[in-house]
Amino acid sequence: MKRPRAAQAYRLFGLIAARAHRDLPKLSHARAERYEDLAAVVVEHPDGRNPPAPEVERHRAVVADVFAQCAILPAPPGTVFRSMGALRRWLELHHTALLGGLAYIDGRAEGRVHVRRAVGSMPAYVAAATAKRPGVTGEHVAAAGAAPGDGASFEATAAHIFHVLGKDQAAWVVSPVAPLARDAREASASFLVDRSRWHAFADAVAGEQHRDPELEVRLTGPWPPYDFVRLQFGG
Repeated sequence: MKRPRAAQAYRLFGLIAARAHRDLPKLSHARAERYEDLAAVVVEHPDGRNPPAPEVERHRAVVADVFAQCAILPAPPGTVFRSMGALRRWLELHHTALLGGLAYIDGRAEGRVHVRRAVGSMPAYVAAATAKRPGVTGEHVAAAGAAPGDGASFEATAAHIFHVLGKDQAAWVVSPVAPLARDAREASASFLVDRSRWHAFADAVAGEQHRDPELEVRLTGPWPPYDFVRLQFGG
């Protein structure tokens, strides 16, 4: 006697508007399943009972493919529904919030700005100290305990840069400062930027590079709005 076939599981990459689904060319690694005025970008998953591997690179590639053509609410890598019915019930439960989220990010992209003190650069407080005291090196000054103040100064400078860049953007979020190496730190922030103003934003970032010669300020993107989407899976 044959066992009943288990329900097919589906890996979710993200959500798009149904109107975009009609114009979306065939995806090489996924397909769009429509539910009313939403469409879920999915691929069949062989087993919905076991936790899936996130496959982050594949996930990002599919999301980027869709994002190049229309707005998408990205799902976290490794999101799997045990059946199409379970996915549809989730879409029904969060329908209003998902539509609102799509409307909010439509026509916008994420830009990530990284502010870094380059490895090997001499912070301003070290340069001043060594200039006044011949024979005293930067290592001597750092060993004397001046580094903590410099860290606070770097964070304040990065925060000011992010504030200036974020004034004209829809939203922005700052990541924790990352220590990279001795006398090197990096602060990062993500900005939700109107696509029509992307080049102006890039010019503004380039302008901040001249604020302090000891700092490196760089922009990456445009990316799908990963840092501005929080899908709810409870309930």
